[in-house]
Order: sequence, then C-alpha cells, then structure tokens
Amino acid sequence: MVFRTIANMFKGKDKPSEPIKTTLEYLPSFIESSFVAKRKMLEESTATKMAEIKYLHGKCLVILENLNKKELEEKSNVRFNKAALTSKTQLQGQLSRILSKINPANRAKTLEDAMSYSAESFVILSNEINHFRKNIVYTSVYLKEDMKILGESLQEMQNNLKALNHELSGEKEVFGFEKSKERIGAMLKEKEKVQKITLEENLLGEKLITAREKLSSQEEKIQSLLKGQEMSELTMLEEEKAAIAQEKQEIKTEISNLIITIDRPLQRFKSLVDSGRWKLTAEQKSFLDSFMVNPLVALKSDPKAEMFKHILAEIKAAIQDEKIELKDREKEKRLAALDELMTFNFFDKVFWKMNEIQKKQLANEKELSESKTLNMIELENKRKSEIESMIGDIQLEIGAKEKEKESVLEKIRKEKEAIEQFASSTLKRTVILLD
Repeated sequence: MVFRTIANMFKGKDKPSEPIKTTLEYLPSFIESSFVAKRKMLEESTATKMAEIKYLHGKCLVILENLNKKELEEKSNVRFNKAALTSKTQLQGQLSRILSKINPANRAKTLEDAMSYSAESFVILSNEINHFRKNIVYTSVYLKEDMKILGESLQEMQNNLKALNHELSGEKEVFGFEKSKERIGAMLKEKEKVQKITLEENLLGEKLITAREKLSSQEEKIQSLLKGQEMSELTMLEEEKAAIAQEKQEIKTEISNLIITIDRPLQRFKSLVDSGRWKLTAEQKSFLDSFMVNPLVALKSDPKAEMFKHILAEIKAAIQDEKIELKDREKEKRLAALDELMTFNFFDKVFWKMNEIQKKQLANEKELSESKTLNMIELENKRKSEIESMIGDIQLEIGAKEKEKESVLEKIRKEKEAIEQFASSTLKRTVILLD
C-alpha cells in the first residue's frame, strides 16, 4: 500500500485542464508559436553544423589533392613500396568517390533535406571507409602526418553528421507540425469538396422533386384521356379488333381440324413428290410446297380450292395405288376424310369468310390508326416513359454523390483524429476539433 506524504495530503489535486475546442482553420494558431521558435533554433543549429561539414569536406578534398602530389619515400622493402604506391592510388580514388557522394553543396536548404542528408552521408562514410582499411594502413606508413590529419577531418565530419541527424531526429514534432499543416490544408480542401457535393445533391434533389411533379401531372393527363368519351369509342374499337382476331382464329382452327385428318397421307405424299416417285406439274408442286408451310396463305391463292382438291385427288390415287401404304382400317378412314374435304365448300366457308374478316380488320385498323385519342395516349405514355427515365438517371446521380460524400467524410474523420492526437500531444491538453 502506498501512503501519501503529509504535504501531498494538504496539497490537494490540480484542477484538470479544460479541453481546447477549436476549428481546423484556427488550430495552427494554437500550436504554431512554440514550433516557430523551435524551428528557428533548429535552422540556426543546422546552418552552423552544415557550415562545419562543408568546411571539413573541402579540407578533405585539399588533403587528397596534396596526397596526390606527394611522392612516397622508398623503404628497403621493394615489394612493400610497390604495394604502398598501389594503395595510395586506390585510396585517392575511393575517398574521392565517397566525398562526391556526400558533397554538401546544394543540400540542407530545408530541415527535412538536412535530416535526409545527414543520415545518408553518415551511413556512406561509416560503411564504405571500412572496405578499404588496408589501403589506409599502407598509405599511412609512408604519409603518416597527412593521413592523420585526413583521418581526423573525416572523423570530425562523421561526428558532425551524427550530431546533426541526432538533433533533427529528436525534434520530430517540428516536422510533424509541418506535415500537420499540410494535412490541415488538405482537410480544408476536402471539406470544401463536401460542401460542393452537398450543393450538387441539393440541386439534384430539387431536380428530382420537379421531375416527380411532372410525372404526377403526366399520369393525371393520361388518366383524363382514359376516362373521356373518346376513350369509350376507342375501347369499342379495341373490343372489335379482339373479336375479329377471334373469328380469324376460329377459321384457322376449323381448317387445321380438317387438315389434321389427312396429315399423315399428306406428309407421305409430299415425300413421294419430292423424291420424284409421283409426278405433279410445276404449278401443283409449288402450291403443295406453299400449303405445307401455311395452308391458309395457300388457300387464299386458290379461292374455290380447285388446286387443293386436285392435290387431294392425287393423294387419294396414291393411296389406292398403294404408293402410300396404310393399314386397312386407317386407309378407309383417311380416304373418307379426303372425300369429305373434296366436297367441302372452301369458297363460302373459308375464302369468303376470310375475305369478309379481312375487310373488317382493315376498316378497324384504319379507325384505330386515325384515332386522335389513341395517338394522344401513345404520345403521353411516351412522355411519361421519358420522365421516368429522367427520374431514374437523377436517382443514380444522387446515389453516386452520396457514395462520394461518404468516402470524403470518412477520409476527413480519420485525418481529424490524427490531427487531434498530434495537437493534444503537442499542447499537453485535449484538443477537440469542431465541425
């Protein structure tokens, strides 16, 4: 168990800080002052260290230039002399490449670039020099003082790079503030986008209301036409049209019922003719082909059914000559059906009736086509379909806008949370962003 000290017992609790409630537009003003000071100090410190790094970088280049001009004092060991000369040449090339890679000219113009430069250069300098340690050792035996100064300069440059990167890395909040400002700017643009989408949604909503009113008015207009006196006449014409169609169908059914009784011998007779085993004139064969496709159309071209009855007589002859083989009972039945058809009055019962029906049908169709009411209803129904299509398009647009808006709002919500956390951490107080 932890006991509080007497002093703490009398001290009392600190009153919790009230949260800061602000908007995106005003948030930077709450936190900018402390960051401006920090950033200025960092910029000054960075400028000082970069000046030192540039000086040391230039110094190393001068030392390398001087090393290139100096001759090695030969030792008694000829082989060692040769190795040292090779090492000196290689070392100059290797160091020149490293110094070129970490050239500070035109770098660190921003704190962000200074942090990148210091980190990258420190790694290059640390790692690559280790790869040619042997060349350093050989060259140092002959040019000890020069190599010592070069090594100290490189070490000092490395120390400065490390210190600069450490200092900048330790002030991540400064960089975070800059990023937060960018995020705030982006968020404000997203909010403007939401406002724009909302305005577009409102306009589409008004457009939808207008379109629905038009649809309602159009439906009323159609209903008015359907209830008018003219519509009663139109209904009678439509009923007459249906009755004519029924009459026509009854004749077709009657003919079908008659023909079905000779369907089998008719099919077999057609095969006889097609195979050349039974001869017909070209005209008779053409009629037979037409009849097999559509009996009513064929009979229309043969009003008194003279051609058809001749074909029936040919079928009867083929059955009697046993060219069409049928069992006795079926043969008797089919011959009786053929006799019935050959005595059937096709002119009165088919052609005349069909002709009268055709006349009534043409007259009915003419009245329907000339009906102003029908034309008006068709026109108004077409307009209704166009309005319904327009309503569908508007609804699709509204749906797309809603999805787009939801996506932007979700993005804003996540960004808002991140910005609130950063601001709260920076100010050591809860920050609440108001909409």
